[in-house]
Amino acid sequence: MIGYLLLCRESSMKKLSEKIITSSFSLALIFFGGVGVASYQSFQRFQKDKQWLIHTYKVLATLDEVDDGLLSVESGRRGYILTGKADYLKTYTADKQKVFQSLKALRFLIKDNPNQQRRLDVLEPLTAQRFASMEYSINLYKQNKLDLATQIALTNNQKTILEQLLVIRQDMKAEENSLLQRRILLTDYSVNRIILVISIGYCLSLILFIVVYWLLQKQIRINKTLSEEVLRLDQQAAKAKLANILESITDAFIALDRNWCYTYVNQKAGELLNRYPEDLIGKNFWEELSEVVGDKFHHAYYQAVEEQRMTRLEQYYSSWECWFESRIYPSEEGISVFFQDITRRKLAEKSLEQANEELEIKVQQRTAELQKLNEELRNSNQQLEQFAYVASHDLQEPLRAVTGYTQLLEQEYQERLDQSAQEYITEIVEGAKRMQQLIQDLLAYSRVGTRGKEFVLTDCNSVLTQALRNLQIAIAQSNAIITHDPLPTVMADKTQLLQLFQNLIGNALKFRREEPPQIHIGVFRGTGEVGRENTSVSSPTSYTLLENEFLFWIKDNGIGIKPQYLERIFEIFRRLHTRREFPGTGIGLAICKRIVERHSGHIWAESELGVGTTFYFTLRVG
Repeated sequence: MIGYLLLCRESSMKKLSEKIITSSFSLALIFFGGVGVASYQSFQRFQKDKQWLIHTYKVLATLDEVDDGLLSVESGRRGYILTGKADYLKTYTADKQKVFQSLKALRFLIKDNPNQQRRLDVLEPLTAQRFASMEYSINLYKQNKLDLATQIALTNNQKTILEQLLVIRQDMKAEENSLLQRRILLTDYSVNRIILVISIGYCLSLILFIVVYWLLQKQIRINKTLSEEVLRLDQQAAKAKLANILESITDAFIALDRNWCYTYVNQKAGELLNRYPEDLIGKNFWEELSEVVGDKFHHAYYQAVEEQRMTRLEQYYSSWECWFESRIYPSEEGISVFFQDITRRKLAEKSLEQANEELEIKVQQRTAELQKLNEELRNSNQQLEQFAYVASHDLQEPLRAVTGYTQLLEQEYQERLDQSAQEYITEIVEGAKRMQQLIQDLLAYSRVGTRGKEFVLTDCNSVLTQALRNLQIAIAQSNAIITHDPLPTVMADKTQLLQLFQNLIGNALKFRREEPPQIHIGVFRGTGEVGRENTSVSSPTSYTLLENEFLFWIKDNGIGIKPQYLERIFEIFRRLHTRREFPGTGIGLAICKRIVERHSGHIWAESELGVGTTFYFTLRVG
């Protein structure tokens, strides 16, 4: 009775604790949901503030382009008047066009700002007036190159316009800088708000989880105390319950003496054997079960007695049309047998065996389907590759025709074509050639994953040597100085590794300054954070190398890249300069990225404008 009361008390305490714990968990989930909603709203606000911040940077950058363009136009005019060289006049024309493009872009960017629109309404006619004055100065020089006095007078007369232009641009920059500061503050506020919301939410949630944990520990202690009390009471009542155990157990139980006669049969055993227990007491076990004498069941009982060890047996009995599981415990006084009807379990096992066989058949069928799908996928990839080749061939054929017929037109009608027609023909041929190069680069980009060779141990020194040999004309023309560290052997596709080195070094040769390029190829292997102290690289970098990785870098002293463009240079067709400044299709670095990623590596760049650029990439150790 006492044990029953303790169990009831334990059950009540458990239910109360479960309610408290469930409520706490629910409250924690609600907090998490609230934190999520608040964080999302704050993040949306942050994104909006960030877009306005980027917009302000774009306006300032465009204003700088206008300033730079005006200075370049003036420089071109002065150079032409002072030297008479036509190159300065070309520079003057090109830079003037850039100024108008920048003003047009500026007009679009400040469409949301009436004050800046009004200033631009004044700036544009003043700029046009300034350009008209410079056109007049150039035409005057063409008519009389020695009339320097008039040129000086014109320059002095334009001082008022220049001062007005300068004041307007300074006012526009001042307003944008003011907007920039406000938007930076708004962005910082959004970030701080996100951090605050998340911190508060997670702190409250942590407190709730701590409370839940404390409740669980308390419930564990209560349960432990109650269990110990129940165990103590059970031990005290063990003797009183012993007489009722054999009748209360779910298993059937019989006891036999040394002569194989029944000494005890519980009610469950009588039910399974379809006999009254009192009718079996004193009778011989084997006489009552004469149909099993000589079979597995009979031998198992005798073996258990002879070896005096517990024996477990599962046997089907046709007399009862069921399965019994027996556990035989021999002793000096006889044997005790626990047994139970396991027919349902055996039938379930049989059904499970049949289900497993059916599942195995289905798995085999599914495997065959997957193999067929894989074969179809391989065929599809081959067809796609063939299509890429045919498409590139078919695309290039019309371009060859355009180039060929245009050149024939130039040869046959050269005397009838004026200078403009000659320029048009040149543009057509160059455009067709650029299109051919673009198609070839696109084909190379698509084949990085489909035409790649198997990885083998590859000596990077020999690959670099071949890349430099392929670039020897560009190296000689630019008087480049190229140095490198001793390079390792890695597991790689040799052809693609050659293309990687060649593209990156060629990139450094192309985007150079006036002085000869200085390029260094370095490598580092190690574990831990890679920085200035252990890579000998001037640009600091933070990348944790694994034990099976090499970090390569290619450093140059070229024109450099603005920081905001470093994440975009590896995008396909992404160009930071015009084709007149630097030729190319904008696919080379995208190919490099695909090659490195196929080799399970990473590639990135660090740069300082006007100082140089360092490209980094990682490869696995051979």
